[in-house]
Amino acid sequence: MWKSFLMAFLTVISTSVLAEWTKIEKNNSEGITRYVDVTTIQRNKNKVRMVNLIDYQTKREALDDKFLSIKVVQEYDCNAVKKRILAFNTYHGNMGTGGVLYRDTSPNEWKIVSSPGSSGLTLWEAACTK
Repeated sequence: MWKSFLMAFLTVISTSVLAEWTKIEKNNSEGITRYVDVTTIQRNKNKVRMVNLIDYQTKREALDDKFLSIKVVQEYDCNAVKKRILAFNTYHGNMGTGGVLYRDTSPNEWKIVSSPGSSGLTLWEAACTK
């Protein structure tokens, strides 16, 4: 069941056309805008999964690739105020366009959501308080 759920999420994060991106944060000093696709929010007791997108004003570089956006499937523990990345894709263009440059489907370890005003807390609130 976990594999089928992850495959469904990978399908969601690879298709921008169906996404309903809601801007949740803009940081001009870092050149970053963060969005959440509210159509991907799925709850299972105290855990929530959703897709978010980080859009950059200028190209970033990692693993010899230059990208302008990242789509991330994250899971949030609403009771323990934790989060973890389940999968992510980097894209050549803004808003998840231009083709996938890099894909990682290895779930990360749980991390405590950081301090008030942080992007991690903003995303956790979008997932857990709606």
